[in-house]
Amino acid sequence: MAPRIDQDLSDVDEEDARGGGEYLAIPDGEYPFMITKTHYVPNKAQNGMVLKLQQQCLDPKIGKRVLFDHLNLQNPNQDAVQISLARLKQIAIAVGHPDPNHIKNSEDLHDLPYLACISRRKAAPNRVQWADADGFENAIVGYKPMDSAKSKPAAKSKPAAKSKPAPPDDDVPF
Repeated sequence: MAPRIDQDLSDVDEEDARGGGEYLAIPDGEYPFMITKTHYVPNKAQNGMVLKLQQQCLDPKIGKRVLFDHLNLQNPNQDAVQISLARLKQIAIAVGHPDPNHIKNSEDLHDLPYLACISRRKAAPNRVQWADADGFENAIVGYKPMDSAKSKPAAKSKPAAKSKPAPPDDDVPF
């Protein structure tokens, strides 16, 4: 059973969300993804809650690459909460949730396709284990409904190589 998050998103603007491997990071662009797992857990400081999203790419050219997003739904830093709530609303709209202003259960977001806006960026020193051989990793910078645009990588980007299998849940960086 998926965690109950009971978030009222009626006052959240989804636009506020903009805020050393053997594979290549996915080139910048929009790609079909779906959420496959969610976990609602205490943050590291034990003063808030984080909704952790495991998301799988649906583009056969990319392979079944898995990316993660962490949403600080309860946190003393209200800016972090506002950005996370906006991203949650973006996801709800992108998957066609019947009421994107109120998400009761994260499982309602599972297994529904959407476009993930992917950015390729240099990995921080503490994240190089999740980077490609050139030191780049991916970040999800936004979510859109599948029909909002064609999925395409940016010009002059390296094509993604073979997918690296997702690490086991106990080694996932969250």
